[in-house]
Order: sequence, then C-alpha cells, then structure tokens
Amino acid sequence: MDTKFFTNEKRPHCIIVGGGLAGLSAACNLTNKGWRITLLEKRQYLGGRAFSFHDPIMGTEIDNGQHVFLGCCHEYINLINILGIADDIYMQSTLSVPILFEGKTSSIYSINWLPSPLNLLPALITYRHLEWQDKARILLALAKIFLEITQKNKHLLESITFAKWLSTNHQKNTSLMPFWDLIIKATLNSSCDKVSAYMGIRIFQEGFMQHKNGGNIGYSKVGLTHLITKKIHEYLSQNGGKIYTNSEVDEILTDNKSVIGVSLKKTNRTAACDLQSDAVICAVPWDKVNSMTPQNSSFETSKIFSFPHLSSGPLIALHIWLDQPVIESDFIAILASELQWVFNKTKMQQTISNGQQLTISISDAQKYMHHSKKELRELFLEELIRLFPTINKKNILRFLVVKYYQATFLSEPGAEDMRHGQKTSLKNLYLAGDWTNTSWPSTMESAVISGRLAASELDKSFNESLPNEQFTS
Repeated sequence: MDTKFFTNEKRPHCIIVGGGLAGLSAACNLTNKGWRITLLEKRQYLGGRAFSFHDPIMGTEIDNGQHVFLGCCHEYINLINILGIADDIYMQSTLSVPILFEGKTSSIYSINWLPSPLNLLPALITYRHLEWQDKARILLALAKIFLEITQKNKHLLESITFAKWLSTNHQKNTSLMPFWDLIIKATLNSSCDKVSAYMGIRIFQEGFMQHKNGGNIGYSKVGLTHLITKKIHEYLSQNGGKIYTNSEVDEILTDNKSVIGVSLKKTNRTAACDLQSDAVICAVPWDKVNSMTPQNSSFETSKIFSFPHLSSGPLIALHIWLDQPVIESDFIAILASELQWVFNKTKMQQTISNGQQLTISISDAQKYMHHSKKELRELFLEELIRLFPTINKKNILRFLVVKYYQATFLSEPGAEDMRHGQKTSLKNLYLAGDWTNTSWPSTMESAVISGRLAASELDKSFNESLPNEQFTS
C-alpha cells in the first residue's frame, strides 16, 4: 500500500466503531495513510463474528465456528501479511476436498499445470457422485457462467434465484445436492433455491474460474482471536493508535452537517464520556447501525442510520472431542447429511493427542434454531454415529453446541440493491461491514474489502479538502 505521511504534527483522528474484520481493516488502511486511530469494541475481545473463546472443561481455545477462506480472498490474505501472521495460517497449494456420499468417497481437486478453469476439469470427469449426463450438463452451465458478464446483467440476475437460472440452463435436480448446493451452502450459507443468480454465479467465477488457485482452502492454525489480537495492538500502537475493548458507543455525535465524535455508554468498567474526532467509520452489523442514531438529529441525518432490511442466516457449530481419531484428512464434506462439513481440528491446529477434536459446520440451519442444545446434541450425535460407525457414545469426551442466529446476511434476490455504500451524506461518516456494497457475499473477504473501501473514501475526501502542500508522498 502507498503510505502518506503528514508533515505537521497534528495528524487527523478517526474513531472506528467495531472491532471486527471490517473495523480492523479500516484501522490498518488508515494507519498506513498517516491517520491516528481510536478503535472501540463493545465486547472484551476483537474479531467480530470470527472469534474464539476458552473452553474451561477441555482447557482449549475454540473458534465460535469453523471459518475458512479461499485463495481468491486476496484482500483478507493481504491483511494477514500486513499484520505479519502468515505463519499462523495454512493454505492449500492445490484444491483438494474429499466428499463422502452413501459410504463412498470422491473428491473435488485442481491440477496445477492446467490453466483456470481447465484445472478443475479432471475432477469433474472423475467425480463419482454424479452421472455422466449430469456432468455434461454441468460443463455447459459452467461454460455459460465463465462467459457471463455479471455487472452488465446484474439487474436480471438479481431478480431470480440461482436454482431458477440453473433450471433455465438445463440442470436437473440430480446435480443440485452433489454439486451446486455443495458449493453454495458452504459459501453463501443458503441453498440454490434461496440465493440470487447474481451471487451464485459470482461464487463460481471468483472461486474457480478467474484464478488457478482461487478455490484453494485456507484456515487459521490457531484460535481466531489469538490470530489477530496481539499483532493488531502492536500495529496500531506503533503508529499512535489505540484500541479500547468493553467500550460501547451510545450514539454518533453530529452537528447535522458532519460528525464530531461519539458518545460512550457507562459500563461497570468505563464511565460515560464523549470522544471527539475528525471522522468516524461505523463498522458494525447492519442491524446495529440504527442504535447509534444521533439524538435530536434531522430527518436526513436519521435516514443515514436506517439499516437495510437484509435477512440473516444462522449457523450451528458442533465441537466434539473423541477419545480416538475417526478421520485422517483436514476436513471432509458430507452429502445427504446435515453434518455438512467435518473439520479435523486436531490436525489443523497440529495438536498432539491420542484422541481427536472435530468441528462440524452446519449452514442454512434455520429449521434447527428453535431446538434446545440438548435436543440438537442427541439429533446430531445420532447422525455422527451413523456416518462414522466406529464412534459410540462412550467415545465422546465432550459435545458442545454453538448456535449463531445472525452468522451472515443472506444473498437473496434483491439483496444487492439494499446494501449501502461506504460513503454517507455526512462528509466524514463512513460505513464498513461485510453487509455494505462490496460485490462479495457475507464473508471475511467482504468485511476486509469494506474496511479498505471506507478508509480509501475517507482519506480521499479529507485530502481533497486540504491544500496539497500539507502532505508529502
């Protein structure tokens, strides 16, 4: 990134509300442009929806759910490199995903010496969970996706579901579960019949067609909070920035023309107070923006804080400790089962153990959210034993269920039109978050992109309002 240094001692000050990936990305980008940052997070830890916590029974740090990223997530990977934590992540050199269906295992993989997207062709040809007729039809649909100009046809593609688009392009129900939904559920936390054709097509273009290594899977080898926290504190403090956790913003202060700071709520640890700043980036979930509406604000100002009516998608994560190993690979996808992805955390985190820790990620979990955790434990344990006959209840050392009611926003038809831009009508208030307009779905990559866009827009606007001689490049 280009670095801009202010020649005068008084650097501009930005308050960033929210310590998730969007806020952290904005903080890093603005710090690199010479800004002084104060980052406020209402919880006691950073990471937003990608965090980890200590399990007192097993004595280990576990993620709230299994978060992975792909090789096409260039801006997330760039943030990892900026913070100097690349040694704590793992990235596949070639795509390889074992897939279990009715006791048979096949895989999706890439061939490095072939150009994209031809590097995935051998995997489709040898994929055991599809009939030849379906493979031929999938190839035709993938060719159509490869040639689709999504931005030009965005309005049309946003008006229909991906399932409708697939049906129009000769796909049969027999290919939905073993191929199309396999990818869509894992990336969009929903199924083909619920997401827009625009976002479904973009997933395949970005992940598998534009870059040879775009679909390669990466993950953190340490707890997500541990991955980020120490280095982000160091990065900001070395440049005069500060991070305050347990600091909840009550309202964003304005004079109805511009932002002048924020007001903090009184807590058991902090007193209520006002903080002044030259700008504010609000990097909180879409349904939390309105809670910071300035008191006695004008109608026009209040409209800025009206959140979009996006639908939220829940996830369930199962954390299971066994007294013996049951899978050898890092992870495995399972078809025709609610246990959609099983991750071998013992191997992923390089833990020495005679047993095994598994994390199971269940997307599109709306139908299970009204069940108690005890009911879910019994239901999913029965399915786990069915899939892995070597497991019985005596093998289970611990079984932890984590529900996440608002894990993502859903990329339903029309959702793109509801996403806000990073810039607002208040000249020094900007928005960040995976829900803002990034052209990406609800992912860590989208959050990081939004932070960078908000920081760039703010810095550009601020520079344009000042004489050029105040800066040197």
